[in-house]
This record gives sequence, structure tokens and C-alpha cells, in this order.
Amino acid sequence: MKINKYFQVVLFLLMLTTFLPIVSFRLPAFIGSHHFWTILWGVSLLFLKPKVFIQKLMLLIIIYGLFLFIMLKFFWIDMNAWNVKTLWVEYYQITVGCSIITYFHVSKNYLSLAKLVRWVLIFIAITSALTIFFYTQIVETTVRLVWEEWNEGSKKYGYATYGMAIALMSVMGVLIYLFKNKILHLKYVWLFVFFIVAIALIRIQLFTNIMLAAFLIPLSLVSVKNRKTSFIILAIIGLIFILIPQAFYINILYKLSVVFADFNEISFKLKETAIYLDLGKYVDRNAVAGRAERYTWLLRTFSEHPIMGCFFMQKSPTYIEASGHLHWMNKLVVTGVLGIVFFVPIVIQFIKQQLQIIKGNYQFYFILSIISILLYGFLKTIAGREAWYMFFVILPGIYYLPLLNKKDDINIEEKY
Repeated sequence: MKINKYFQVVLFLLMLTTFLPIVSFRLPAFIGSHHFWTILWGVSLLFLKPKVFIQKLMLLIIIYGLFLFIMLKFFWIDMNAWNVKTLWVEYYQITVGCSIITYFHVSKNYLSLAKLVRWVLIFIAITSALTIFFYTQIVETTVRLVWEEWNEGSKKYGYATYGMAIALMSVMGVLIYLFKNKILHLKYVWLFVFFIVAIALIRIQLFTNIMLAAFLIPLSLVSVKNRKTSFIILAIIGLIFILIPQAFYINILYKLSVVFADFNEISFKLKETAIYLDLGKYVDRNAVAGRAERYTWLLRTFSEHPIMGCFFMQKSPTYIEASGHLHWMNKLVVTGVLGIVFFVPIVIQFIKQQLQIIKGNYQFYFILSIISILLYGFLKTIAGREAWYMFFVILPGIYYLPLLNKKDDINIEEKY
């Protein structure tokens, strides 16, 4: 029990320094350092719960880490600094996230996971409220400061950064689940949090996040009780979206750009998307049209170096660094098919493991939420530990929230 309490404290501070920057910024140096708690977490697991590292998910991560080290050391020696850093930062964040969920599966201490998730949802609500306040009272809505993730400004005022914006987008459907199922008897509290998160997303003005949330919300209003029905409904809805004439979407986008006229970034992206779909013209090569063009660049580079990546033994002259904005496509081009072969099993094993555990209504919402994050990577870069912790820890952990309503912890944990 003492060891479990110790891990609870470490994980609480690890999540606080991720999802509640306004508090972590004001803590003493090492206590407010996220990296301090991740190092302590890893060392503690090594000595107190070494069994975590021999689970299949963690073994796949260790193998992928060795692959990256060997390739970067001997074969990708000319890879640019941005991609090297991105690969290692992503690996670091995914490793921490997977080790946390694996620890709970090994220890069977799901009540503690439920408590941790509850705290994170509170942190998300606070950060969302601070984001709304910041963009309403301190800066104009035409300004977008979400990229200041590494500046003291975001931590000082506590507003959401890029990684948090991805987390907010992915949790929208889950909040609908919590509301519909009256989890913890807090039906209207969840509804209130839902609206706070929604307003924060609009204030942040990341168009892709808003767009994916807009698709996630109506899908989450569907009641589904099993996995098979979930996939059938998703397939049918996807087919409907494909069959709807393009002119219908173009017209809606133009009208929405007028509705959001006070939010420059959102209005511009809506109009730019409509123009690109309608006329195929560029308004801004850094926006929708520009990202579409990057796929063409990346496909050309990939065709030249498909197996070992475009930096194998030498830098490809056709690779453009701006391609990093398309997460999955850039990863395919940079690491090649071989890199994907080592990486994808991690995601597949995680999803397979969770779907074997998660039953009932929540399974559908879990699938929707993780798909939203994976889809995000086809449109933009997945960056920030908030996104990966949401993916690997919080989204599966929400399944256990009903444990907090129970008294007999031992019997309940056996059920899960």
C-alpha cells in the first residue's frame, strides 16, 4: 500500500506538470519540472515494478528505441536536427504514457487510475477556463498564442498550448459520454466542462482541432453498446460524408466563415478551404492548400527512398523541412517503411489491449477519441505530451471512473 501511495503521488505531480501549467510554473524549480517526475517515475518503476518493462507493449517500445538509436547513430547521420529532436521527443512521451498504463495493468490498481483521471479532468477544466479568460481579457481574439508552448507566457497565465489543444479536441466526445451516462452522478458538471472546453477550442483558433471536434461531437451523440455496431455506424456515416456533393460543403464553409468573422484565423481557414475545394486556388500556402501541396512533395520523396527513409546514408535533396507539419506522412518519408514497421505495432498492441478490457458503451467513445488523435496526424503534427498522455493514459483510464462510486475497492477491481 505504501508503494502504491508513492506511485500515486509521483503520477499526480507528473500529470499536474503537464495539464495545469499555471500551478507547475509557480512550484519550486524541481517540483514544477515535468522531466524531474518522469525520471523519478522511470527509476521507481525499474526498482519497484520492474515487471512493467517485460510486458509486450513496453518490449515493443524498447525495440523501437533500439531501432531509432542504431539508425540515427549509423545510417541517418545526416538527418536534420528538427526531425532528430521530434523522433526522440515523441519516443520519450510515448514511452512515459505507455509505462503508466502498463503499470496500472500490472498492479491492477485501477481505483488509483480512476483518481488520477479525475484530477486530470479537473486540470483540463481549469486550463480551459483560464484559456477563455486569457483570450477574452488579455489578448484580442484575432491573436493566436497557442504556439508559445515553451515560453513563460503560457505557463504564467495558464492558457492551453498546442499539445493541450489536441487533448481538448480528443476529449470532447468523452465528455458527452460522461454526461449521457451520468458518471459519478455529475451529469450537469460534465455538461458544463464540455462547454468550457468547446469555447476554449474556439478561442485557441486551431482550425483542424475545431474541425475534428465538430465531427466528433455528433458521432458521440449516437448510442452504441458493442464494437461491431460501432464500426458499422462509423462506416455508414463515413460513406454518407463521401456521397454528399462537394458543393454542399463549399456552401457551408463560406457561410461559416461569415459567422466566425470576429475570429480571424478560423474565418480565414474556413474561407480558404472553400476556395481550394471550389476553384483549386491557393490563398495561403501555409494553410489548407499548402498542406495539400506538401503531400505531393512527400510522396515524391517517399518514392525515391521508400524502405530506409530519405536520410539513409545521405540527405535527400527533394526533402523539404516544412513537411514536418504532416505528422504521419513525414514519419513515413523520414523513417521509411522500416521505421513504420517498428512503430505501428506499438499503437496496434495498445489499442488491441484496451479493446480487450474496455466493454460496454464506453468502448465506442474510446474508439472515436483515439481515432480523432490519429486522424489529426494526417492533417498536422502531433506534438506535446498532453496529446500522447491523453491517448495512452487518460482516454483508457476514463473507463474506470465508475470505481469512484464504489466502497468495496477489492471486489470492484477484480471486476476490471
